[in-house]
Amino acid sequence: MLSRVVFGLMLCATTPAQALTILSEGFADVSLLPGAGWVLTNNSIPSGTTGWFQGNDGVFPAQDGATDSYVAANFENADLGGNISNWLLTPALTLSNGDEISLYTRAAGSFPDRLEVRLSTNGASTDVGATDASEESSGASGRRTDSWCRPSRTRE
Repeated sequence: MLSRVVFGLMLCATTPAQALTILSEGFADVSLLPGAGWVLTNNSIPSGTTGWFQGNDGVFPAQDGATDSYVAANFENADLGGNISNWLLTPALTLSNGDEISLYTRAAGSFPDRLEVRLSTNGASTDVGATDASEESSGASGRRTDSWCRPSRTRE
């Protein structure tokens, strides 16, 4: 099945039988993501001054690699009082039942963050409104993650 995965920060997708990594991204240079097939879409209303950007080791260091090797987003994705809806889509992947999707995620600051990993079965679609199917939700309202954690989900 050709799919896109929507997520943030650091990702690894593997197949269990051979433990073969089909996508691994360390986000060493976020400016190169669009050229590598990634889609960055900020649908926040009203739109703010930022979208996805290179990690900032002054906020916190990366989980691995250079200290700024992560992709980040913040409250400035939407204007004051706005609704944040910022999407990071992987290149199209072929996923099968049993494949695992995992990522590292972390938050900073005093406000709760929410991260959802979704799977689109519409092939290489970049329409972020095409599915309501949430595969994994991390950092639900009221919770914060002050250290790197690695949620994962096995495709069924």
